[in-house]
Amino acid sequence: MFYFRYKTTGSRREQHRVQQFWLSKWQIVGPTGNSSSSSSSSSSSSSSSSSTIRSSVVVVVVVAHVVVMVVVVAVVVVVVVVVVVVVVVVVVVVAVVVVVVVVIVVAAIAAAAVGISDNVPVVVGAVGAAPVVVVVVVVVVVAIVVIVVIIVVAVVVVVVLVLLLLLLLLLLLVVVVVVEVVVAVVVKAVVVVVVVVVVVVVVVVW
Repeated sequence: MFYFRYKTTGSRREQHRVQQFWLSKWQIVGPTGNSSSSSSSSSSSSSSSSSTIRSSVVVVVVVAHVVVMVVVVAVVVVVVVVVVVVVVVVVVVVAVVVVVVVVIVVAAIAAAAVGISDNVPVVVGAVGAAPVVVVVVVVVVVAIVVIVVIIVVAVVVVVVLVLLLLLLLLLLLVVVVVVEVVVAVVVKAVVVVVVVVVVVVVVVVW
């Protein structure tokens, strides 16, 4: 039963004045004398504080996740681009060097076989020119094989590097997930502790 605290003696006007005074001060007072308005205000204050803390924690976790993922993707993209550019440059340089060497060797062999004196070529017959043709064909075939081997090796190296980068990316993602889980657990524990402390402080103060 709820009741109003007021004097039981005096005139009716005095009783009405005291009743209005206690009604405006304590609202409805329970049998133990605790105010229902104070408990409701403390609970609303604690709930608002906990909701604010949770919102802040969610924002911080989301921002940290986005920043980490952006950094990881940027690093992986930069590394892949640099590796691909380096491999392509190396392959092109090696191929050009091989072609130039092959051309020089073939020209030297042809000049030695045909014979050049005072910048005037010495014409030989078909029998004399046959070894030159064979040497030229062999040199060209060897050059082509070398170039193909270089390209295949370059492709294999690029594939291996890409696989290693993907493995690194996977490891980074695993690390990020583990860190997020740990951070989430720690943050939840901190939030629980903070909410409990806030509730205790509010109850003690009120």
